[in-house]
Amino acid sequence: REFTLDIAGEGNFSSQARSFVEKHGMAHMIRFRGWLQGHAFEEVLAASDVLVLPSWAEGLPNAMIEAMAARLAVIVTSVGGVPDVVTDGRDALVVPPRNAAALRAALARVIDDPDLRQSLADAAFHLAQERFAVEPAVDRIVRAACDADSALSNRYIVIGPLPPAIGGIATIVGSLKKGFEQDSNVAILDTSKPIEGLGRYLRPVRSVMQVVAAASRIRKGAVLMFSSAHASFWEKCLWCVIFRLFGWRTVVQMVDGNFPRFHKEMSLPVRWLASVLVRNVDVLAAQSPLWKTFYEQAFPRTTVRIVSPGVDTDFFLPPHDRTPSECVEICYIGWLIEAKGIYDLLEAAHILKRKGSKFKLKLIGPAF
Repeated sequence: REFTLDIAGEGNFSSQARSFVEKHGMAHMIRFRGWLQGHAFEEVLAASDVLVLPSWAEGLPNAMIEAMAARLAVIVTSVGGVPDVVTDGRDALVVPPRNAAALRAALARVIDDPDLRQSLADAAFHLAQERFAVEPAVDRIVRAACDADSALSNRYIVIGPLPPAIGGIATIVGSLKKGFEQDSNVAILDTSKPIEGLGRYLRPVRSVMQVVAAASRIRKGAVLMFSSAHASFWEKCLWCVIFRLFGWRTVVQMVDGNFPRFHKEMSLPVRWLASVLVRNVDVLAAQSPLWKTFYEQAFPRTTVRIVSPGVDTDFFLPPHDRTPSECVEICYIGWLIEAKGIYDLLEAAHILKRKGSKFKLKLIGPAF
């Protein structure tokens, strides 16, 4: 059976991935689409049959949830919060990370079995609709932000990048903006506006000034921000200290699947400093039960709650027939970096090509 594969994304392995495709004669089968947003991104999902995410580490991949909402069959690795969400063979095909042979076998199954593709896609859609619609996601955030202190006002600030900024956090913040758009008590503080020239090196200073202004000028309530590992984590710790000084309640959504490695590599004094700073966080929001357990062990003096993300309602497609064809369209969405399993995916595609499968691969995502 013939299939196409689109890879949506860029990254520090982009040139190597393109070289691999040229070397093995797959340029007519594999398309590198760069980073797509808005209607262009939704059109790629609507035109695809399968999403494949062979990551080595994830929090809870937003691309997976969006693809499920768009009625795609999903192939994903058993990392991060993924096993908390999908069941292998029912909602998705789940394979071990760093295993090109298992990935190839899963791809072969969905390429050769249209009934399996359809059943996975239907189950994934209903799961996304039940657990990840933006309205209940907004409710989860509000409960996490205010249920410990009824004396706080119902004023909220959401801090994060908005589209056209790239990445999963921008997608989450964009969906929350839509979910909160009728609520005058919610402010969105966009941290993605670019700074030209040498001023870009002062971005952390500008961000602190924005945070101080917001904390001091808006009446007290709760603030939601998003943290990954490394510099982002220390930045959010500082922001929480500032907001707490002004009497705000702080909620930090953790979104980086590499945080355990980052935490493990801290020296003992640095880990102690992190635990002290995190005490300024009222609620550490984890994306799944597995992540909740990890953060409770890492920061035992901080309250941890499960606050899973929501999906923009534009991604939820009405029921429609995907007529089985000789060409199965497969896409990858995300950074083109080694830890996202790009080489595993290309190796699996190369094996399928050698076995006679004809396909194109769409790669979609941002560059460093």
